[in-house]
Amino acid sequence: MIDQMIVCPHCYEEYEPTYEDTWIGDEQVDCYTGDTQIVKCDKCGKKFSIVGFETWMYETEEVEV
Repeated sequence: MIDQMIVCPHCYEEYEPTYEDTWIGDEQVDCYTGDTQIVKCDKCGKKFSIVGFETWMYETEEVEV
């Protein structure tokens, strides 16, 4: 799923990306890196991965734990 918002692919909870203060679960997210980050959704508690792009778009995928 690619979107301008960070969207949990399990429950579709949306997170607005910011430069400094984006938190998903207990982790601060670096929204402007091309690195893959694994986070845990505040709403459903499931993990997913996030990859940021220079175009301010985000790709998220389900993660099996």
